[in-house]
Amino acid sequence: MYAETTDFAIRTGLFETVANGGSTQSITGADIPSDGFMVSVGMGKAFDTGLLDTNHAWSMVFDFAAGRFHELVKPGYFLGFWIDTETNLIWVDVSRHFTDREAALSLARDMDEIAIWDIGKAEEIRTN
Repeated sequence: MYAETTDFAIRTGLFETVANGGSTQSITGADIPSDGFMVSVGMGKAFDTGLLDTNHAWSMVFDFAAGRFHELVKPGYFLGFWIDTETNLIWVDVSRHFTDREAALSLARDMDEIAIWDIGKAEEIRTN
């Protein structure tokens, strides 16, 4: 049921991450939020940016998404991609959307995240 939208989300997410440094995608075809805040929930998966132009990158993201499928199909949950410029790694995670900044920061602190993402301002907000 979600095979086509998952494939599209992975390919688009990888492409946009190369172009823009990050991306948010839905495996269900839900609209991507244009405002609010994103919080990574749970352990993500990292891989070297050198793998981007290979089918191996797609396979790694697909395996990650399949393992977190039960979360990614919930309303407000998305597949998040971003490049850590300090390590040159691409991270893929499950991100949860919030409209309330304080609620997003509270969950991020509870999960020991160092930052949340402000979608409208396109900037991170540190949790400390």
